[in-house]
Amino acid sequence: ALAAVVIQQPHVPTLAGKFSGIAEQLLDQLDPTGTVSRLQLSPFGVIGLLYPLTPANAALLNYNHLAHPERVVTISAAAQQAVLLTSQYVSEGLAMHIPLHAVISNEIQGPTPLVDGSEGLVSVVTLLLPVTSADDLFGNNETYTFGPSQVLMGNLTNPGLSLCGAPCGVNVVNGAMYRWW
Repeated sequence: ALAAVVIQQPHVPTLAGKFSGIAEQLLDQLDPTGTVSRLQLSPFGVIGLLYPLTPANAALLNYNHLAHPERVVTISAAAQQAVLLTSQYVSEGLAMHIPLHAVISNEIQGPTPLVDGSEGLVSVVTLLLPVTSADDLFGNNETYTFGPSQVLMGNLTNPGLSLCGAPCGVNVVNGAMYRWW
């Protein structure tokens, strides 16, 4: 469900202003028993949006998954899989909606250690979204604040992104450009 939200609004600073309300509604509808401890989005591998924004969760903002080698392998493999799926959709004639929608690969991992030291199931969803230029970073190169504590986010010069390699750059499929979100 969060992937659908990102597809509709991939510009991170804009999404940040709406995320808490969207996440609260999602959890109310999809998890009425309260078993999910948090929802998070990590554009370009950096935790940028969290709900609920408890003090413990807020401490996770700006955590760069790509700066940790054990996570880079998983993220890079997922990004590469999204590129392969995009190519497959194009070759099979299923790409008529790709300019409007993301190609998604989704896998459940766990139980796995989480960045806060706890353990849980993680849904890793890789989005490969269309871009109009190689400079399109979905607003991640803009500074924005998130949460009641107004944590400074964005304006990323993300050295971890280079660890992911070519799958995390601009990918050209059938003449159209896509980038991992």
